[in-house]
Amino acid sequence: MSRPQTARSLWVLLVLALAWGCRQLEQPNNPYRPEEWEAPIYYSSFDEPPKHLDPAVAYSSDEYAFISMVYEPPLQYHYLKRPYELVPLLAESVPEPIYYDAQGNRLEGDPPADRVARAVYEVRIRPGIFYQPHPCFAKDAIGEPLYWDLTDADVDGYDEIADFPHTDSRELIARDFVLQLYRLADPRVSCPIYSLMENYIAGMRQVREAMQRDIQRIREERRQRVGATYDPSRDEREHPIAWITSPTRSRELRSWIGTRSGSS
Repeated sequence: MSRPQTARSLWVLLVLALAWGCRQLEQPNNPYRPEEWEAPIYYSSFDEPPKHLDPAVAYSSDEYAFISMVYEPPLQYHYLKRPYELVPLLAESVPEPIYYDAQGNRLEGDPPADRVARAVYEVRIRPGIFYQPHPCFAKDAIGEPLYWDLTDADVDGYDEIADFPHTDSRELIARDFVLQLYRLADPRVSCPIYSLMENYIAGMRQVREAMQRDIQRIREERRQRVGATYDPSRDEREHPIAWITSPTRSRELRSWIGTRSGSS
């Protein structure tokens, strides 16, 4: 064998040895676990850990990188079209606005902006969308929730959802979206976009003011009942204030915020 051929053979062997060595070191710079090297898994990164995974509170793109994999909105932007175009996601279709003037008369067509006092959108949610199985949906033989009144002692030793022996699911309905609108208005929830949403959703301010009055009243009643040892933070961790407590209050809220429960 000539000297050039010998040199080339040595280089080939050296490259193969290095490749084998990296493989033996389990590729220390590879984010995949050895058993996932051939799996179709995509790894990414984020600039800082998420502070909140509650969509009513979260505000940064790092947080929404996680939230968008858990929650879905009624509409989304088309991935490819520019300029941006809304397309349905959980909604059956992109809703068309219905315009009204200051006297409550419906305006046909596309009226001038100075004539429009209110725009109404009816969003119909697609049927057949179910929540992931979870213990909160589990019910007993007569249809009562199994786990809604658990104490700390009841969940002692439970570390994850799979520890609960029973789970169930249910279909997504419009009331679930209405509840989230109420949460945006809840003064106990530090929603960073409330002041913006208040300008665009009719009734948000009235709902927030009613919530504030009712919460203050309930806290005062509890303070008088407990006395000087009353600690609102600890009390509400152990006994949360269920604000919507009656069908009358629920109907009142829906009339303020302009929403209906059911399939719409």
